[in-house]
Amino acid sequence: MHARLRFAALVFSLSFLVVSGSLAQTPQPSPLAQTAFSEKTASDLIQKLSQTLEAHNQKRFLALFDIPQMRQGGVFRQQINLFFTHTELIRVHMNLVESSVEDQGPSLSIDAELDAQPINGPAWRRNDRLTLRLAGSGESWKIIDMQPRSFFAIP
Repeated sequence: MHARLRFAALVFSLSFLVVSGSLAQTPQPSPLAQTAFSEKTASDLIQKLSQTLEAHNQKRFLALFDIPQMRQGGVFRQQINLFFTHTELIRVHMNLVESSVEDQGPSLSIDAELDAQPINGPAWRRNDRLTLRLAGSGESWKIIDMQPRSFFAIP
């Protein structure tokens, strides 16, 4: 009987050492740490914004934003719904001016030019400098703020 107890104690001790040793190892970086913010990340995001606008793909456009994290995200969603509903053709050119990483996360400054043809009414053009703030979301970056939001307002 004593041999069984010693064997069980030995197995327990070895198991404890294995578990405690694996806990003491350096934690693996999160997926977001592996996809750290970079100029390429910024360029890819701008390209996705442009492509989804020109493809008139509202669902994919909004998927680039973290609506629940945005201040007045519901209002922004409604504005974008209105924009896509009333606009037939969209052409956009976006140019990254600056990107930076601050305490609140990455931010981008973009020179944006938008040509829009509404379903009813004359075409219109808008030029503005957009400021985007980003936050990590899983393995990607999402927009949590965009200024000025009036860029997508119907005239």
